[in-house]
Amino acid sequence: MATTVSTMMTRVRRRIEDAQGVHWSDAEVIAAINESKNDLYDMISLRNRDVLPTISTEYVWTANTMSVDLGAIFPAYEVGTFDVLLVSALPNNSAMDADNPPIPLFRKNFEELYRHGRGFSRFYGDFVDEQGNPDMWSGGSTLRYSNIYFAIQGSKMYIDPVPHNDVRLRIEIVRRFREYAEDGADKTLPLFPDEERIFQRYQRIIEYMSTLVLKGRSDEQSDPVLLQLNQKMTLLNSWLDQQSTHGTPRVVVDGY
Repeated sequence: MATTVSTMMTRVRRRIEDAQGVHWSDAEVIAAINESKNDLYDMISLRNRDVLPTISTEYVWTANTMSVDLGAIFPAYEVGTFDVLLVSALPNNSAMDADNPPIPLFRKNFEELYRHGRGFSRFYGDFVDEQGNPDMWSGGSTLRYSNIYFAIQGSKMYIDPVPHNDVRLRIEIVRRFREYAEDGADKTLPLFPDEERIFQRYQRIIEYMSTLVLKGRSDEQSDPVLLQLNQKMTLLNSWLDQQSTHGTPRVVVDGY
């Protein structure tokens, strides 16, 4: 059975020796759990983002538009609760299929956008394709997408060059781990809901991290909670490294 927020609160209170809530309120314990989940997400994202589930959407970028607020692209999610992983352009404005595949765009830092020579147009529609024909973000060759970039600055997405025509984009995001209301309204929900459940086996990390957030420095020479956290983090990092070709390489000797 999935561990709930309430169960995790009980475990944390047992660790900090405050079962009756004399020193730490429920709101403080839930805040510590939220902080721990955020830290865990950041650690996983830095180590290997391949294990994080993605959500995709298609968005029509209006002609002559330099930037769009991320909230307009993903209105169902609050800005700051997700990270943009990949942006692709479709050769034409039809729905994605085998004849209209998404072509990933290159990502740049915002301050590097639009840094072109004096004779270089800011508008993509002013370019020509490989045959010298006007290039209007539609049709054929994927080579033309090698000069198209996107950037994320704050809550906005930018495209360079700015398109003269409407452009259909396919955007992949990663949702950050869910946070819970500090008033206790979400106590019955799973600690790792929905797609997060693949990390259920590492719930002890949340318990140990939350304990350290609340308790702070230990008077013991070697904090047993910190030692257990380090052990669990070693296991998590080993698992993350095994989930991707970019992880730690392994050589099989005498595999017959």
